[in-house]
Amino acid sequence: SVPMAIRPIIENCMQRSPLLRPKSADEVIARLRESLPKLQRDRRRTSSFSATMRYGDKNSRLEEIDASKKDQSVGNDLIATVDRILQKHGYVLRRSMGRVKGHAIFTATPDPELVAAGRFPDVNAYPKIVTALDLQGEPNRSAIVESWTARYLPALRKARQGLMTPLHRIVYDAESSLLLLLSEQVEDARFGQHLAGQTLELEEAFGLGYLVCQQVKRLHENGLAHNNICAEALLFKGIRQSRRVHPAMVGIVSPSEDPMDMQRDVGKLAELFASWISEAAITGADPLVRARLEVIVHDLAAIAKDPSTQNSVAHIIELCEDGLSALDFNFGVLRENGGDIHAYALLLISHSLYGRLWA
Repeated sequence: SVPMAIRPIIENCMQRSPLLRPKSADEVIARLRESLPKLQRDRRRTSSFSATMRYGDKNSRLEEIDASKKDQSVGNDLIATVDRILQKHGYVLRRSMGRVKGHAIFTATPDPELVAAGRFPDVNAYPKIVTALDLQGEPNRSAIVESWTARYLPALRKARQGLMTPLHRIVYDAESSLLLLLSEQVEDARFGQHLAGQTLELEEAFGLGYLVCQQVKRLHENGLAHNNICAEALLFKGIRQSRRVHPAMVGIVSPSEDPMDMQRDVGKLAELFASWISEAAITGADPLVRARLEVIVHDLAAIAKDPSTQNSVAHIIELCEDGLSALDFNFGVLRENGGDIHAYALLLISHSLYGRLWA
C-alpha cells in the first residue's frame, strides 16, 4: 500500500550495505520533498484509504493474490494455507509467483502492524521469497525436515555468502505437511534467460562463468549439490545507485548430497557457461588468443556432454581463468600474483551487464 512515488526512497534507506544508504536524514527529507508533487497527483487518482483496506482485509488480499497468480496450478487452498502458516510467524502473503521444480513460490512481507508495534518476531524485516515444499506424499517426512534443518540449512549458510542470496529460515507445519523455505527477496531482479539473444563480450561471458562457478564450488565444498542449475536459477541483482550487477545462483529448492548430482551440476554449469560464448566472438578474437579460446570451448562441450568424475567445478573455473588471462592482461597478472581475481571478474561484468539488463 506504499505509494509508488516514495517506494524508491524507502528501498534506498533499507539497503543492506550502509554505504548505499542516504548519508543523512536531510538527504532523505530532500528526496521526500521532491516526491510531494507526484504524491499529490497519485493521491487524487486513488484513495489511500481503499488501498489500506484492500491490504488490511484478509479475504480481499487473498482474492487479489489468486487473481494475479502466474501459475493456475497453485490453488486457492494452498494460497490460504501458506498465508495461515506465515501469519503464525509474523508474515503476510503478498503474491503467488509460480513454481520452481514443481514447488510453489510466493512473496511475503512482515506484518506491518507487528512491525509498527515493535512486535515482529523475526531477526530482520526484509521481504522474503517463500518456497512451499509439499511433503504430503513423502513416506518419511520427519527425515526430510531433519535433513533441511540439521544438514542443508547449516551447509547453505556456510556456502551462501557474498553474492548469494541467503536462505533465512525454515518453517515446518505438521498440520498441512508443508515445509516453507524463506529466502531474501530481490526486487526488480533479472534472470539468466534475459541474456538469451544477446551477444556477450568474451570478457563478460568468462567473467560471469567464473563468478557462477565459484558459487556452486562453495556448495560442493560444503557437501551439497545445487541440483537446479539452469538459466532461470541465475539471478541478477541490480544496484541502481552505482549501476552495478551482482549475479547469484538461486533456486536451491532440492539440494542433494549425492555425488552423482554434483557431477550433473558440473555438466549443467559447463553447458550454461558455453551458452554465453558466441562463436562469432571467438572468430573475431585476436588470432593470438583464438586458438586457446577454441580449446576452452571444446573442453566445455566435452564436459557438458559427459561430466565424468575426473571433471569438477574447479576444472571449469580453471578454464574460466585461462580464458580471462588470455583476454585480459591485468587478470593474468592478478592470477599469477595472488590478487583478488574474484573482485576483478565482478568488475568486468558488473556495469556492462547492468546496461544490458536494465537499459
